[in-house]
Amino acid sequence: MNPDAKTATPARTQDPLSDTILEPPAARREPVEQVLHGDRRVDHYAWLRHKENPEVIGYLEAENAAAITISRGPRKESSTRSIAGGATRKARR
Repeated sequence: MNPDAKTATPARTQDPLSDTILEPPAARREPVEQVLHGDRRVDHYAWLRHKENPEVIGYLEAENAAAITISRGPRKESSTRSIAGGATRKARR
């Protein structure tokens, strides 16, 4: 990851049932420098710790919605298809 980038590069997932590329929202990068015992550390996502902030809540809701969409999308349809008609089993007598 590029430390100078303003936003994180989102993971891209191709939906095999359409030409849509599903992307979670990119988190804003806001560097906050902390020095502890002489060690400098920069946390670009410290703003996400403020759980009551409406911007944080909105970002997390969008991220959760994207995760649900990605996880339910093609997998659910393809697995339902394989269960419903793709698998052929001989009935037990």
